[in-house]
Amino acid sequence: MRKSVILFVVVFAYIWGCSGSEDKYDLISKEDRRSLAQVCKCMEPVTIYKEKMASESDTLLKRMYRDSFEVKVGEMLPCLEEFEKLEVKFGNGEKYKNQMVEYIREKHPNCAPLMIGIGPDDSVNTKK
Repeated sequence: MRKSVILFVVVFAYIWGCSGSEDKYDLISKEDRRSLAQVCKCMEPVTIYKEKMASESDTLLKRMYRDSFEVKVGEMLPCLEEFEKLEVKFGNGEKYKNQMVEYIREKHPNCAPLMIGIGPDDSVNTKK
């Protein structure tokens, strides 16, 4: 379900593009921006262990990284509550979703893979 929502947001962003205002993220409040920064800060350790698990070929080290990954995910629960508040706001319309996706890709590229399912270097063009 989450992947399909993410895919829909990316496709819609590709089709409709940005709003063209001075602040291209004018629909995202300062509070939302702070919340995103907080969530991304919490996700940094998780991303590191995820990358280490994916790149490691030694099974024993992979298990060690997986255990550390699970511990870090458990520590993220307060941040996930903050992310749930942001997820609710995705219902504010397509323009908000587009701006949020672009904001995450531009301002928090290390968070993009975990938050919206795309990497910072993905070649998905969201401009018209």
